[in-house]
Amino acid sequence: MTGLPLYAEHRAPASFPARGQGHPGLWFERFFAQYARDFSLGNEAKSDFLKTLCAPGPGALRVGDPDALKAHWMRQAALMAHRGGRQCAFSSRWHFATGLGLPHPVENGLLFHPTLGVPYLPGSSVKGLVRAWIEQHLAEPEAALKRIFGSRSKDPAASDEFVAGEVLFFDALPVEPVSLVIDTMTPHMGQWYEQGAEQPGIRETLPADWHDPVPVPFLAVKQTSLAFPFAPRVRRDDTPALLALVEEMLERALWHAGAGAKTAAGYGSFAACDDDVVKKLDDWTRDIEQAWEEARERQALAALSPSQQRLAWLERAVQESVNQNPSSGGDFRNALLADVREAAVHWPEADRDALLALVQSFLKTHGSKNKLKEFKQLRRELWGD
Repeated sequence: MTGLPLYAEHRAPASFPARGQGHPGLWFERFFAQYARDFSLGNEAKSDFLKTLCAPGPGALRVGDPDALKAHWMRQAALMAHRGGRQCAFSSRWHFATGLGLPHPVENGLLFHPTLGVPYLPGSSVKGLVRAWIEQHLAEPEAALKRIFGSRSKDPAASDEFVAGEVLFFDALPVEPVSLVIDTMTPHMGQWYEQGAEQPGIRETLPADWHDPVPVPFLAVKQTSLAFPFAPRVRRDDTPALLALVEEMLERALWHAGAGAKTAAGYGSFAACDDDVVKKLDDWTRDIEQAWEEARERQALAALSPSQQRLAWLERAVQESVNQNPSSGGDFRNALLADVREAAVHWPEADRDALLALVQSFLKTHGSKNKLKEFKQLRRELWGD
């Protein structure tokens, strides 16, 4: 690739790979290839590079793998359930920017998750957002600050106690792939911000209206729904009330202050999730609950003896319509009689009696007269009753 400052034969791709074959964060952070041979940048160099992630094309409009994001959400949900925490989701009202201060040749960065490849909000930012809202808007914030964050002041020098807070804040990640968009900022007084303190009083560094705006393109998230997990570090009797306060403060901060960069310009404002996102998360929650129930059943089954495990399986099997149907359940009925023969030799008396009662009840309701007669004959042969 011409002008890329890497070793010869680097085999760098000429464009961002198709979806599922590349990490957009790695591409954005490491493969800026718009330098000329003298390492200067043309007028459209920055925009041209950003378009590689935003222009229409296979996998270019949305970043993130839906299955990986779902798996991450479910892992976090399981962790929150285990820790007694919560995971709240909110949708952005407009564009969302995170990590603009990161160094990058286009002058503004974008923070991508190192493994999932999607823009995200670090847990430290979520923690700072909640703290700022409590400090500014809670009537008596001292007690809440002490419990949630471990200190009333963020300045270590202003505190004589160094205690960990009671709430852990985790990274906020999208619940589905996101679209990226190119936005533009137009700073008018760049030299005032850069050199105003060192070179005051000269025309170039004065904050005046004669300066021309300098368009600077940057990458942002068009719209996203983020999951915000948090959990207690320690559990007390009033921990649920403390978590409810954190959730309330987080919601108010996201709705009214915003998260991420450029919140004063309307970026990062969040609201309740759309109906389709709510439905998706409800479905995922049911999937988790079903997985937990199946795991509990497997654990309980593993603690049973072989005969008890077989009985437990038969109790479920006799409820299935395919086994109750006379035309399709013949093999199952034959298997029941085989279990009776097995029980006569190897099963404990209590399990054997339970099996006989189960088989007799099933054949009376769903078996033919001949099959019920065969069962009774087998019972007389084996036990004489």
